Amino acid sequence: MGLTRLTGRESSKLEVSSFTHPQSTNIRDDDGDSFSPDYPAQCECLTLLFKILAVFFAWPQLSDPMYSPLLHQSLEILSKSPHSSVSKDIGLVAKGACVYLERFCEHLPLLSCTRPYVTLLVSICTACQSSVAQKRVAKICTQLLKHSWVESTMETTQQRTEALEYLLKYHFEWSVEPLKAVEEMCTKAVPELIGEDGGQGVSSIFPALSSDNFPCFYKNMMITVVSQIKAIPLPTKGAQPSSEVLLDRLQSIHLSANVLHMLVTFVKSFEKRAVLSAALKYGTLYIEALLKFGMPVIDVEFRPHKDEVLTLLKTLQKSTRCFQTFCGHSKVKRDTSLTNHVPKLKKILEMFMFKVMEMLAHHDCQEAFSVGNLRNRDLQVYTHTSQHNLHNYALGTRDSIASV
Repeated sequence: MGLTRLTGRESSKLEVSSFTHPQSTNIRDDDGDSFSPDYPAQCECLTLLFKILAVFFAWPQLSDPMYSPLLHQSLEILSKSPHSSVSKDIGLVAKGACVYLERFCEHLPLLSCTRPYVTLLVSICTACQSSVAQKRVAKICTQLLKHSWVESTMETTQQRTEALEYLLKYHFEWSVEPLKAVEEMCTKAVPELIGEDGGQGVSSIFPALSSDNFPCFYKNMMITVVSQIKAIPLPTKGAQPSSEVLLDRLQSIHLSANVLHMLVTFVKSFEKRAVLSAALKYGTLYIEALLKFGMPVIDVEFRPHKDEVLTLLKTLQKSTRCFQTFCGHSKVKRDTSLTNHVPKLKKILEMFMFKVMEMLAHHDCQEAFSVGNLRNRDLQVYTHTSQHNLHNYALGTRDSIASV
């Protein structure tokens, strides 16, 4: 029967079923370090297969109840094995499809191939709206980040960067605890690049991470920290959350502050414009989100958890000092791509300082913090005199204000 005589439903089934028994995708030579001669054609075919299926599962009509049987049947073809029973739960069927597609993880030849591959997985999860399948996709992205990718003339630097950003997006966003995932990257993987011996250049935990592509990782880690603050629900009148929920939100804010501080301290170790630019841009967005979504929680939790709130504020203080240093460094270097971020960041830092001082006054705790002047400094902590010094303020504790 010709394809032109098939109905849309029949051709969809044929398209998916043709993918369930693929030829071997292991296109490396036996030594594993080089590619077989025909790998360009095989790589192109594999990429096209992923793109075709991704387009199918991204078809908007699949969310229509009329086409739900087609979606279910298509996923069954991908997930069904001879010794398993088919579930009626669309989420479990979607997870089964992701489990099947996970087989391709170890055989993807190039980093750029991961983009259409993960796009297919994301399309399946989106079509089914399955959180169970999303967690499976996050696990697959983690596996791909732990793979050592060989560069090829078949892919450009831009393609590799775009694929890496896509992997990082869903590695963090769909993980069970996104902030924990960023914290793991900060505490285990990144320090390998800045060790006492000058660093290894490549992480052993996440081999996809290297000193060269660190700006890409840094940007996505900052984006994740900002998004987690924005995920905190805004307070509503007449619907006060329980004390347990508020404490959980406070602890989440505290974790984000700790992770943010680790991220800003990396700027001095990786003196790259892209890293500093991301710190300035997303640092501004973080403080903005904190003022809108975080400060209401901190204010409510001040009295019942005073010590924890003060510890949180001191952690944030360290980051705000770093941001002030970044602003000074940008002015010293006179780099317009950096200085463009400075006015907004300094303004939001000032707003944050006054908001904190207002909260402390409300809770009769003004003695915990004070305001001091900051000098303009670059990343090497070389002090620069400036006529604007009197306008650079920092929030400091009574014990540490002498060092400001």
